[in-house]
Amino acid sequence: MDGNTPTDQGSGLRDSEDSTSGTIGPTGSTARGSAERGRADADVKQALRAAAGEIPSPCHSPAPGDEEGITAGERRGEGGEPVGASVAPPAPQSAGMSFTVLSALSHTANAHIAAFSTGHLIEVLGKKDAKICELEMQVEKQKTANALLRDRLIDRSQLEAKLAQLEAANEYLRKETEQLEAEYHQLRRANGMIRALGAIMR
Repeated sequence: MDGNTPTDQGSGLRDSEDSTSGTIGPTGSTARGSAERGRADADVKQALRAAAGEIPSPCHSPAPGDEEGITAGERRGEGGEPVGASVAPPAPQSAGMSFTVLSALSHTANAHIAAFSTGHLIEVLGKKDAKICELEMQVEKQKTANALLRDRLIDRSQLEAKLAQLEAANEYLRKETEQLEAEYHQLRRANGMIRALGAIMR
């Protein structure tokens, strides 16, 4: 048997060396895993609160059970009995934890972007509706102006018809005047001939 083989199969305990503290403990790897999971959950919550504007940074508060630098797994053993606590340095962020934080931040950012886009679209649609109402009012005004112009055109058409009648009457009078002038000249010539004959007869 090597030094890492459990001596008590019923207890389920394993002697291993805690690489973070340098002490011998029964649950060194389990404590580290619990600490990392606790920090990952805390980082996700802090990131979500920071994205919502509640706190300035997602990674400033201690993880659950780590208020004094001692993890919850190191305080209690697997059976719940107190064990010797050791101060462990903060574990580095793993790739999985960073991905979880980035995913939470991305989800929150996408929600904010969607809300902003929706509000922007509503604002744009409101402006479009106001512009449409303004255009409809202009169309109504143009219709009214067109109706007035149409009435004026009708009046103008009637005036043009009357003017045409007057012009026709004027043309008729002009022709009558020309005819009367021709008859007048004929009468003057006849009157001149009568005067000449009267002078000869004297």
